[in-house]
Amino acid sequence: MPLAFVTFKLEQVLEEEVILWRMKGRTTSFKISRHVIFVGEFPMTSSGKIRKVEPRAQTQNILGDD
Repeated sequence: MPLAFVTFKLEQVLEEEVILWRMKGRTTSFKISRHVIFVGEFPMTSSGKIRKVEPRAQTQNILGDD
């Protein structure tokens, strides 16, 4: 299931529909996310890479086991 995690600055106002609309003009239809989850920041490893385990667990908690 395509899913997008989006970070933003506090002064920005973002809506899921706008993000999905922007994706439609930039990528093929099968890659467009079905859901957008807004996060303040990504959990990082000590080497500066995004830790993928926490977002996956968060996805299962929010959306269930689709």
